[in-house]
Amino acid sequence: MEEPTEAQIAHLVEIGLTPLKNAMLINSGACIAILTLVGHVLTSQSAKMSAADFATPLLFFGSGVFVTTVGSGTAYFAEGFAILKRDLGAKWWGWATIFLVILSLVLFLAGSYATYNVLNTMPTVAKPAVNVGWVERGDTHQAVVMELQPK
Repeated sequence: MEEPTEAQIAHLVEIGLTPLKNAMLINSGACIAILTLVGHVLTSQSAKMSAADFATPLLFFGSGVFVTTVGSGTAYFAEGFAILKRDLGAKWWGWATIFLVILSLVLFLAGSYATYNVLNTMPTVAKPAVNVGWVERGDTHQAVVMELQPK
């Protein structure tokens, strides 16, 4: 079996880093989305939730970001040991990186499920008792507020 070329090795490294980058992207994006939602909840007059309701999902997504960051470090060590031709160290750090990426994705799924539970238990805002409609009056249209009749 012939030795791989440097271009092949570089391509394999890039393929190997893609799941790590994706795990970081989805977990950090979810953190930003949760923080945006919390900001809306805190500034909304009609929101019937508190920021504390989103603590568990944010903990899962934040942990996913942390685990992925640690995974970036283990990938660095795996590559370093591979360059030094120390196969045992490269394999150990490589498997550690794979485990951390999988753990990060599991944390993303747990955070998604926790967010679903928070949003599913969110109290709904009562619908207004009025409806706005348009009425033609001559050649103009005018907005009219109509009361809805309870059924």
